[in-house]
Amino acid sequence: MCKGCWELRDQKVKPIKEYSATRLQTTGLVMGCFCVLPIPVLILASLVVNTIAIVKAKEGPAREVRWRPVVGLCVTFVGILELVVILAFAVR
Repeated sequence: MCKGCWELRDQKVKPIKEYSATRLQTTGLVMGCFCVLPIPVLILASLVVNTIAIVKAKEGPAREVRWRPVVGLCVTFVGILELVVILAFAVR
C-alpha cells in the first residue's frame, strides 16, 4: 500500500493491544493457586512473581486488581506449610 493508504488505515483502525495491563497480577494468582501442590521450584517462582506483581501495581488497572497477587501470596504460604509438614514427616 502507498503511504497515504497506510495513514488512512492508521486513522480508521484501532491499534491492537499487545498485552493486558493486569497479566502479571493474574499470573501471580494462578501461580499461587498451583502452589497447593508443594513443589519447591513452583513455590519459589510464585514468591518472586507475586512480590514483583505487588510492587509494580501502583496505578491504573493493575492497582485495581492488586488483591490477586496478595491472594496468590497467601496461597503460596499454604503451600510452604504443606511442604514443611511433608518434610517433617519424611524425616521421622
